[in-house]
Formats: sequence, C-alpha cells, structure tokens
Amino acid sequence: MQKLLSLLQRLERERRPITGSELIAAMVDEAGYKDSTARTYRSKILDGKVLFAGDDEGTVVVRHAVAMSGDAFAAMMTQTKPETAIGLEYETEDEWRDAMEILARHGVDRGYKLAATERDVFDTLIEKRREPAIQRTLFEN
Repeated sequence: MQKLLSLLQRLERERRPITGSELIAAMVDEAGYKDSTARTYRSKILDGKVLFAGDDEGTVVVRHAVAMSGDAFAAMMTQTKPETAIGLEYETEDEWRDAMEILARHGVDRGYKLAATERDVFDTLIEKRREPAIQRTLFEN
C-alpha cells in the first residue's frame, strides 16, 4: 500500500497529467499490483478521491495524495471510512505549505466555502507586505 501512496504522491508533485494506461502500468511496475487489481483500485477507489480528469482526454491528474498520511490512505483503500482524514505529519514548512495548497484546492474543486468566522485564522497565515510610507500618504486622502 505504501508503494502505491508513494507513486501517487510523486505523480502529484510532478503536476503533470498521465494517461490511464500509463497510470495502470506504473501501478503494476512500481507498486507491484496485478493489472486487474490496479484497474479495480482505480475504478472503485482512486477515481474521484485522488484521481481526477485531466485537461486532455484520457488523462488524469493526482490530487490530495501528498497531504494524506499512510494510515489515511490505508483507510481509504480498504473502504472502511467514507472520508479520508488528512495527516498532520509535516517535517518542514514547505511540506506544510504544499499540503495547505492541496487541501484548499480540494475544497475549491468541490465548491466548499469557509464561514466568515474562519477568516481570522487564514488572515494570520497570509504574509502582509507593508506599503512604504510614501505610498500610504498617497492613498489616505
């Protein structure tokens, strides 16, 4: 299971679409699954959760795998839980930033919205550039 998660995470980091046949071949070659098992996993579990249609016909892109812990991925693959929990196992700020972006894109893809009361938390995360004093004086009047 970890080999499949690693494969999906690598594909997501590469940010390039892959054809369905290339994906199945990679699942067979890199993760060690039989062709039939790879196809079943794709159609019954991965599509719509971590695999999404690419811009070009017949291609898919991977999303949400980088933010997923091994335990969350295993739970998704065994279909024991309807939704996958996002792991919080980040060693660097860059890993955390990547996961935050992926999580935000996940919400955007599904049309989720944040409540106005949640804005303060996110505003504290956004770097604010200070305007030079001369610019502030231009716009205060």
